[in-house]
Amino acid sequence: MENEGCEVKHCPKENYPKPAALGAIMLAICSSMFLVSLDRTIIATSIPTITNYFHSFNDIAWYGSAYLLTGCVLQLPLALLYKFFTPKWVFITMLIVFEIGSAVCGGAQNSVSIIVGRAIQGLGGDGIFSGSMVLIVEAVPLAKRPMYMGFGGATFGLSAVLGPLVGGALTSNASWRWCFLINLPIGGMVLLVLLWFFPNTHTMDEQDGSQKEKRVPKSIQEKLLDLDPMGIIFLVPGMVSLMLALQWGGSVYTWSNGRIIALFVVAGILSVSFILNEIYQRERAMLKISVFTQRTVFASFFYSFCVGGSMMTIVYYLPIWFQAIKGASAVKSGEMNIPLLLSLMIGTLLAGMFVTKVVGYAAPFMIAGAMIMTIGAGLFSTFGITTGHAKWIGYQVVYGFGLGLGMQQGAAAIQAVIPKHDTPQAISFLFFGQQLGSAIMLCIGENLPTSSLVRNIRTSLPNIDPGHISNSGATDFCNTISGPDRIKLLQAYNGALRHVFFLAIAVSGLAVAGAFLVEWKNLIEVEKEQNAEKDRLSGVVKEY
Repeated sequence: MENEGCEVKHCPKENYPKPAALGAIMLAICSSMFLVSLDRTIIATSIPTITNYFHSFNDIAWYGSAYLLTGCVLQLPLALLYKFFTPKWVFITMLIVFEIGSAVCGGAQNSVSIIVGRAIQGLGGDGIFSGSMVLIVEAVPLAKRPMYMGFGGATFGLSAVLGPLVGGALTSNASWRWCFLINLPIGGMVLLVLLWFFPNTHTMDEQDGSQKEKRVPKSIQEKLLDLDPMGIIFLVPGMVSLMLALQWGGSVYTWSNGRIIALFVVAGILSVSFILNEIYQRERAMLKISVFTQRTVFASFFYSFCVGGSMMTIVYYLPIWFQAIKGASAVKSGEMNIPLLLSLMIGTLLAGMFVTKVVGYAAPFMIAGAMIMTIGAGLFSTFGITTGHAKWIGYQVVYGFGLGLGMQQGAAAIQAVIPKHDTPQAISFLFFGQQLGSAIMLCIGENLPTSSLVRNIRTSLPNIDPGHISNSGATDFCNTISGPDRIKLLQAYNGALRHVFFLAIAVSGLAVAGAFLVEWKNLIEVEKEQNAEKDRLSGVVKEY
């Protein structure tokens, strides 16, 4: 009986925040997610102004990739901080790091400062993005989490699509510096709300109620050792090598260049070393094999990889289609993406509410979402130079609704099959998959239209030098040609962009396969069982 009592005392029934406090906390979490997602795309329309200001045309790629590079590389290591340290304080630290990066960018006096600031932003933003879901886990009961995660997903989609609009407005009406400085007052508000309203919970490792003996709080030194330093040594340079190879391959260097091959070889060796280290570390691993190989976790990772790749392909290249084929400005192309934004928000909120209050299962929404996404991507592939408003609006609604239905449900599904103390690692694993899928598919997508455009031009316009058009940029190439050849040129470029939409069809279809592997666990029933078990054990404690 004594052992039972000790066990129970470390798995009490959670005391979640009151409704008013929860509302303030969710506003703060969604605001922080809004900033992080906004900064992935807000710079798109301000890059020309920044490069003119610093005369830094050659640094264009780094303004975006520096942000994504640190975020993707450090995704898994940061998850351990949320496991072994108090989530509230880790999140606040990451928020401060993000704010520092924003201040560096906003006050930059040269291009290098912008790149460094973006890298710092990526580090803090990654910690915020992972931590936002961890804070929801801490503040919301299991059965209600899909709905609240849906709010976060809708916010993420909203800010991703609004990024170019906000960036264009700030750059035109104020200064490009405000694309970064806008984060400071909003981040300050989030900081104050979390300090005031969010409870000081235990670390998730200390919340592990599966142990038979009382858990002794770990020292800082023990926690640092638990961060799997060898895993970090293998993972970080391995991911940096992979991301640099994907970033430079086909653009800065050819894929057959020795530098690119060497980067891939290094990435492969370090990745194998990382996996072997994780197997050896067992329970102290950065990514526990028991978590990674759990069916729903791995299936959700694959699903997130495919959905992330499909989403970024569409979000990135649809505005290019609007600008190149329809002649829209950067800001106008952002406005033309609003149907995708609205349908994404509706799908996300509906899925969250139905999983939370009616169905309880996340898997069917993942399956339906991936199927609808595949149909939507297929409709995009039918685009032509005469495609009218009704079609490009309707097709966005189909794709966006499917994306919204399933985008956040992987994070909900895994919480029904893993212990709470493993949640930060599992959720971070999903986000890692999403970012990795985005990076890989964007790199593939970058090369598809280029090679296809060259072939199309050589076939339909043999008197035009494809290299001259490729060097004119994504949208300015039409100005290099006039007369009847311009229509042929538009058709050639439209055909090239359709290959990117074919890629989105493929990865969306693969997401369906991942969704079918997810276990059908009812979150409502799982929470009832957990609460019943806690009530039973609480009775044992009282009797003791």
